[in-house]
Formats: sequence, C-alpha cells, structure tokens
Amino acid sequence: MLNPQNPTADSVPAGDPLITISICTYNRAAFLQKTLAALLPQLAGDTELLLVDNASTDSTPAFLAGLAGRPAVKICREEKLGLSLARKTALAAASGEFVIFLDDDALVQPGWLAGYQKFFSHPPNDRLGGAGGAVEPEFEIPPPAWVWQGTGCVPEPGQDRVCAPGDNPWGCNFAVRRAAAIAAGGFNPVLGHRGNMSGAYEEVELLDRVRRAGYEVWWVANVGVRHFIEAKRLRLAAQLSAAFRMGGCRAVRRLDALPGARQRTVFTAGRVLIAPFHCLLNVLLAALSFPFRGGAVTARALVHAASITGLTCKLVTRTFGR
Repeated sequence: MLNPQNPTADSVPAGDPLITISICTYNRAAFLQKTLAALLPQLAGDTELLLVDNASTDSTPAFLAGLAGRPAVKICREEKLGLSLARKTALAAASGEFVIFLDDDALVQPGWLAGYQKFFSHPPNDRLGGAGGAVEPEFEIPPPAWVWQGTGCVPEPGQDRVCAPGDNPWGCNFAVRRAAAIAAGGFNPVLGHRGNMSGAYEEVELLDRVRRAGYEVWWVANVGVRHFIEAKRLRLAAQLSAAFRMGGCRAVRRLDALPGARQRTVFTAGRVLIAPFHCLLNVLLAALSFPFRGGAVTARALVHAASITGLTCKLVTRTFGR
C-alpha cells in the first residue's frame, strides 16, 4: 500500500491533475468492484483515482493491491476507523485541484466524469469551493412505505446553479477545491460513518466552513449517481440505530455553531428538559397510530424519537462529559 505522504512516482499522472476521484471504503469489496466497473471506463486525461482503505478486514486490501500498478491510480490506507478520517487522508494524499468524493456503493451514470471535467475546466468564477450532483436511490428490495425515499435537492437537467445556504450536495457525490477544504480544517472526525455505524453531515459541515471562507458551492447538472441501499438498512432496527447516530451528529453541529461554553450549556440544558416530553409524544403517537396506514406513522414516530434521544445524549456527553 502507498503511504499518503509518499506515493510512488509512477502511480500518478505527470504534473498535477485537475481532478482526483476519491473512494473511501470499509469492508465493501463486492460493492467496490461494481463501483469501479462503472467508473474506470470514464477515466482519462487529467484525472487521478485515489482509493482509501479504511482499516478493512475483508478481501478489500487484496483487491486494492491488484489495482496498485494501474496508471493514475493511487492507493493508501487509513488505520483509524471513520469515514471523516479516511476523507482527511484522501485530502492529504490527493494531487488534484478538485477532489470528488464518491461512495463505494455508488454507480456513476454515463458522462459523469465528463460533466465534472467540463465544469471544473471552466468554473463559473474564482470563488468555486465545492460542487455536487444528483443522487438517485437504488434499493435492493422494494422499501417499506414508511421509509423516506427522497433524493435531496436535484438540479434541473442542463442547469448548473449556486447552492443556497442549507442546500448541499450529498456526501456520496460531491467535490471540494482541495486547497480550500484543507485551509478550512478538513473533515470533522466526530461526524460521518464509523465502520458499520451510521453517521452524517461531515460533508455539510465542511462545505459550511468553506462557504464562510468566501467560497461558493454549486450544483452541477448531468453528473448523477445511483446509490445502492442494502435491504438490511431498511429494517426498523437499522433505521432506529441510524436515526440515533444521526441525531448525535446533529448535536455536534449545533454545539460547534455556538460561540462559547455558556451558550452550549444553556442550549444543552434546554434540550434536556424538553427531550423527555418530545420523545414521549412520539412514542404515544407510535402506539396510537399502529393500526393505521400499515404502521407507517408508527415507524416514523419511533425513528423521530430515536433521533431526539441520540441528539440529547450527544449534547450531554459533549457539553458535560470529557
């Protein structure tokens, strides 16, 4: 494996490429092969592919070792578990001016890389700090009625546009200007997935800091991906666990946005007082609505209660714990 601080000379294109495509992966060898099967035919010219193995224990290291000799492919390993940590390693190892982050279970659509190349080769202005494209879910099985199936904000076909505040690309298909992301401090290691545990908002939080530094984030048309959703992620227990973890990630973002310890303490105390009643209302709603709409209202209420619980627990541990 290559050391991100000392990649071999023949693993990268001559000169700095315009784009590095980074895929961070953990124990997803089968998915990664499908992702690369769709991506590799699109690679050409001023593009580098950077594969970061995030402490995988399955066949991923052996699979990546077989790719190590390919031109314009760079491979490194991040031993500490966590998607944000792996993405920070990718920022340090990348050579491209722009780094596109693609999930290991996302399938790029025809023209995906060409669309990014066109956009980054002729950026709308010199304040471009980040960009992203459409994401469509691809479910392994038909999802239950209570599972949210939205795709986020998707740009209109043929229309590139600036993302409004609070309007951000999804983490499985977004890009940053490498220098701007590093100057902003990179990814927050407290956020994001960690192994098989769900997480979120690491890309949103970074893009917010990039914006505050004076850059813009854009939606790019016609650079869509299809994101694979495993059947096990559609079970109620998995949804509750994910909601708990994502609630904790929201708590980190809320606290980090407050200016001082006093404000964080007051905010946490207020949420702790409200949370039991908020959770109780959702549990009561779940119980009373169980016979109706196939349990959809019940499931969503329980997911909401799990999110509130995760947010409250993280607020307490971050504010009053070590």
